[in-house]
Amino acid sequence: MTNKVLVNSINSNERIILGCRAICGESVKEIAYEANTNRQFIYDQKSKVDGVLQQNFNKKESNIPVILMSEKLINRIILSSVLDCKGSVRDVKEHLHNVFNFDISVGKISSIITEAVVKAKEFNQKIVFDTIKIGVHDEIFQAGDPVLVGMDPYSTYIYLMEASKKRDAISWCMAIYDKFLNQGLNLDTSVTDGGLGMKKGIKEVYPEIKEQADIFHAEIKLTLGLVILERKAYSSINEEYENQAKLKRASAKKKDNALLNYDNAVKKSIATVTLYDRVNILIGWIKEVFSVGGYSYEDKLNLLNYLIDEINTIPHGNKQLEESIKSLSLNNENLLLFVKVAQEQLELLAKDEDVNGIILDLMWKQKLYCETSRSYWKFENEILENGEYQQIKDIRNKFELIMKKLVRASSIVECINSLIRPYLFLRRTLKGKFLDLLQFYFNTRKYMESRVPERKGKSPLELLTGKEQGLWLDILGY
Repeated sequence: MTNKVLVNSINSNERIILGCRAICGESVKEIAYEANTNRQFIYDQKSKVDGVLQQNFNKKESNIPVILMSEKLINRIILSSVLDCKGSVRDVKEHLHNVFNFDISVGKISSIITEAVVKAKEFNQKIVFDTIKIGVHDEIFQAGDPVLVGMDPYSTYIYLMEASKKRDAISWCMAIYDKFLNQGLNLDTSVTDGGLGMKKGIKEVYPEIKEQADIFHAEIKLTLGLVILERKAYSSINEEYENQAKLKRASAKKKDNALLNYDNAVKKSIATVTLYDRVNILIGWIKEVFSVGGYSYEDKLNLLNYLIDEINTIPHGNKQLEESIKSLSLNNENLLLFVKVAQEQLELLAKDEDVNGIILDLMWKQKLYCETSRSYWKFENEILENGEYQQIKDIRNKFELIMKKLVRASSIVECINSLIRPYLFLRRTLKGKFLDLLQFYFNTRKYMESRVPERKGKSPLELLTGKEQGLWLDILGY
């Protein structure tokens, strides 16, 4: 007969295991035989373990919710961390570990993102763009490489976000033609900042397209030229003050020379300040010409050409300003295309609503002024004299809707650069497939806040289609 093992020789961990095995339903006789001890010892361990378990599990549970880390939830957390929170792959890994005590490899996170990229690209290619008639285009650069971007200015939907090796006419033509052929993009008007390759490529796809030159870039170039003149004016003023101080300190022998230097500094100061003032006034008038309302297309075009000629007659010696004015001269008609479009739409409105065209003409002229000016209320009186109050009220709503839809600049597409920039640390560059995921995300995430009331709480996709689309993670199938 085999000698039984002394109970004191069995350590605590082994006793706990024996007790747990007995609680789980294993035969006490077999456990005792395997441990080379008696059954009573096993019953004792079972009783002890059961007592400890009962003591702990009889405690009242707290109401803290338990999060079930399912595969779907993990995928949602990863994608939301990457896109909503702009986290890198390693940031996501650390976040899951710190918050959920859940460990996942970098490779697994990357594979989940890659899977989402494929789904996003498939979704992007299914959207039809036949309702988009005005497109704003730009070339943005990430890590020195161009990304071709096209956007609907009303819904803010991005229909093109494509990495390219070049930004020439061929690249633009192929990118836009693909959207035209496969997704029904048929543009009437293109708004650009004047890039030659971009303009030529889009023109190849739409030979009759109207080209609206971007007013923002035209104005900012003028402003940069004006800033140079302003700095020169301040520099000459400081030089005048310095020579004035030297004149006061000069001895009798050096008085004449100091006086001559001071007189020259005064003349220079007057000349540079006068130059700045003249150019500043002319540029201010150019910006007024670019404003909505006021003069007709023909008058604005004549005024713009006159102001350009006036600046050219001034010997400013400013290369930045010279290039800006040259660009204005070459693109004057395209810069004012929005005025021609507004006049055409107002003529149609007058015809459709059978309203006196004078009323709409007065509303257009009134648009240039703010409600606190006398000119505004002068035009308001003239408008009321030419029609009934209710008719004017109704027609003004339609007039304002036309004004609201006028597109003068491609500045909205400039925002894409700032949207992409925070994701740069996710990839060294944003070439290729990851852009498909970003394009999907920008188009399907809902605006939490917006200066445009109708955009709040809606995504660009919902604004484009007019249909509720749900959360972007749900759309993507996560």
